[in-house]
Amino acid sequence: MFYSQENKLLNKQNEIMQFWQTQICQGILNTQDANLAYAYALPKVEENTLFTIVICSGRIESLLKYKELIWEFNKNNIAVFILDHRGQGLSSRALKNSHIGHIDSFDQYSADFNQFNLQVVNKVNHKTKFLLAHSMGCVIACDYLNNYAHSFEKVVLCSPMFGINTGNIPLWLAKMLALILDKLGLGGGYAPGQSNYQITSFIDNELTQSETRYQIFTDCYQSTEQIKLGGTSISWLNAAFNAMKKAMEHPIKLPCLILQAQADTIVSNRAQTSLHKKMPLSQLEILENGKHELLCETDIIRQKTMSLIYQFCDFDTTDKGS
Repeated sequence: MFYSQENKLLNKQNEIMQFWQTQICQGILNTQDANLAYAYALPKVEENTLFTIVICSGRIESLLKYKELIWEFNKNNIAVFILDHRGQGLSSRALKNSHIGHIDSFDQYSADFNQFNLQVVNKVNHKTKFLLAHSMGCVIACDYLNNYAHSFEKVVLCSPMFGINTGNIPLWLAKMLALILDKLGLGGGYAPGQSNYQITSFIDNELTQSETRYQIFTDCYQSTEQIKLGGTSISWLNAAFNAMKKAMEHPIKLPCLILQAQADTIVSNRAQTSLHKKMPLSQLEILENGKHELLCETDIIRQKTMSLIYQFCDFDTTDKGS
């Protein structure tokens, strides 16, 4: 398999941009109350396609952030599809302040994801499908898999958000505040401590130890006003607590690979381990020293992550360089 390499990544940006401009198909999926951006890339020779990966991304993320990963998958003859969730990325926003990450219920996310698979993925591609979810996307993926007919063979949950770090606020208090404030009609405002988009310096970031990859995706956000997203709304937080509880109580039955970032400070590793124990078809792999963004980590961590994904999909993981 081909693995993207950090020390060559800056020099590969023109190649990645050329790939994006010539091989990526982008479109808008219209739902009853939102316009959702999506993108996909198919291998140049369709007969060479190994399989299909559908990405269910995390909070604040845009498909534009996944350029390196989609490029790598494409070089390995893997078809890739990705949807920007409502309220983030290039998709439409529900609130006047476009920086607020807002949702009333995570059921909306999973319904959107189902529509995306029915109207885009299944219409374009008929290869064996795997679902790759990251962080918030893992909760969405679990709800989707539990509630909709699908044809996914396996699912990879990368740094899954089955519990979140509430900082100095005790978890029970954060849950109670979110519920009460939402019921009082304040759901569209920022949750306590949240604010509009602001860039965090590499040295202060809690997402990755790869300075190159961090710089590339922060540059992407800085240069694209539409995808900037700040903190979460009260409604989003309340909905997230409900969705995480639901995911913990209703484990998915599909073969599942859980990729746990050992040094994650964003989500709860304990919750991941707890859910793993409830899923007999799951495999838990701990990425030593990895931070939350395993797909944007340093090569030693990212390549291990990618190798586990390829291996889980039953394909050769030999490094063929970049």
